[in-house]
Amino acid sequence: MADPDPNIGGQRPLSVEIAVLRPEEWELLREIRLEALEDSPYAYGQSLSEAALMSEQDWRTRLEKSVHTVARIGDRIVALVAIRKETHEKVAHIAHINAMYVKPEARGQGVGKLLLQIAMDAAIERGGITKFKLNVTEGNESAAALYLGLGFRVVGTLEKEILQDGKYLNDILMEKVVA
Repeated sequence: MADPDPNIGGQRPLSVEIAVLRPEEWELLREIRLEALEDSPYAYGQSLSEAALMSEQDWRTRLEKSVHTVARIGDRIVALVAIRKETHEKVAHIAHINAMYVKPEARGQGVGKLLLQIAMDAAIERGGITKFKLNVTEGNESAAALYLGLGFRVVGTLEKEILQDGKYLNDILMEKVVA
């Protein structure tokens, strides 16, 4: 295993660039999504084998339906968040955080918090968002701590939401009202 980048977890300050992926960057989304599914299969409803079968058009469509924001250190993507705004009139003020992933070597460095805060601020600036919702798999304490630290609160539990390796896992529902 290669040593982590000295800018991640080292003494030097992080230089993190935040950017929104465009449909023509579908291969970058595919790469980090497959890595996320391999690294943390319990955290997502989609399996690695399902995602691996997705076509170029499937990935492009995913980028068109949700805003996928990434954190880069140098030329490497180290984190991803996907946010999808509701489209129906009565719930158009709600945005769902559909996916969040931080590579292991970038965890605990504030990259995920920075990325999620900037992505949520951008969603609010685009207009009409007053509430964010997400699910976090029970037992994913670091993710739950990140969300709680950003002002999310627990509002419920979905029992047996994920079936991973023959074991059912619950999802914790969280929300943050911003206006």
